[in-house]
Amino acid sequence: MKHNIEEIIIKQKKKVGSGQEHNVYPSYKNPDSVFKTPKSSPPKIRMSWVYLFQEHPDIFPKVLQIKNNFVELEKLDTNKAIDEYTLLDSFLSDNEQLYDGDFAYTFSVIFRNNDYDKLDEIDEYFNILGDKVFQIYSKWRNLLVKFFDVMPYDYFSDLHVGQFGYSKDGKLKILDI
Repeated sequence: MKHNIEEIIIKQKKKVGSGQEHNVYPSYKNPDSVFKTPKSSPPKIRMSWVYLFQEHPDIFPKVLQIKNNFVELEKLDTNKAIDEYTLLDSFLSDNEQLYDGDFAYTFSVIFRNNDYDKLDEIDEYFNILGDKVFQIYSKWRNLLVKFFDVMPYDYFSDLHVGQFGYSKDGKLKILDI
């Protein structure tokens, strides 16, 4: 009698990101997705953010799969987003009257205070910087406007340079809330 033994190899996943409530790990089967797992013990997914992601795939990564202890999401490329964010933040920080300490935080303050005149001033400021910079800015502005339109009024934004990325189809999205 012949016996076959197939080996099982357990490989520790390398964490590719983390937040206050979650760790993020790559998918070895699908290089275009990541797994977001809760840090809580026992692991339990807080569904409020999952529902928000599902309702707004134009703002957040697409939700591919939901299980009790993880959510599989569309993987986003953060490198280009970090470069663009840094560029926009650098330009905006040159204008102390418009800048509130960080590019995305400036938008948070605008929306929290309903200060749309300031948003118009920022639009004009970036328009003066030339077409290429204004095109990049417009893409980011549009995403942030959509984001703050869907978030509850009392939401305190923790958006910062590392929370943005591009999908495979070139759409700028927000990784986390």
